[in-house]
Amino acid sequence: MGILFFLLFVILSGIAIYISFESRRIERNKKKIRAEYEAMSPKEKKAHAKKLMEEQEVDFRKKVAEGFYSEKYFDMVEIKNPNQAQIMREKVNKVKLEIEAAITPDERKRRDASKRRFLSDLHGDCITELVCPHCQAKGLVRMKKGQSDELVLKSSHLYRKKDITKMWCGNCTVEWEI
Repeated sequence: MGILFFLLFVILSGIAIYISFESRRIERNKKKIRAEYEAMSPKEKKAHAKKLMEEQEVDFRKKVAEGFYSEKYFDMVEIKNPNQAQIMREKVNKVKLEIEAAITPDERKRRDASKRRFLSDLHGDCITELVCPHCQAKGLVRMKKGQSDELVLKSSHLYRKKDITKMWCGNCTVEWEI
């Protein structure tokens, strides 16, 4: 038991030392960057600020393309500042439209086929006749048959598999079993 406490102490000490060195390194870098910025002429500062803004715009567009800004993200932002969330939502929608406009028809076909395959693998085949009981959307319900593991204490079995059918709506994204 004493050896375990000693090892834990050594590990925690090492982590504390590492954090201390890292924080010092970060502070040195901050001072170096601050000194470089203060040594710049006003024209260089303006060019530097422009470059940073361009890099931020590229990062923002990349995140939009990757789907980083979801409704959950906007819900979190809205809690803090509803106005900021609305402005951000509009900006994201504008960039999404620009990205969609830049996609060629062949790329769009490939992307849509890939998305359909992914949804089919994940949630099963789309049943066009079914209506979602939650949002009443028709033609967007997917069905996948499978088995669930249920722990059942019976005299001869510890568990048994039960046949289930999972349903998923592509409109409201609710999943249920029947």
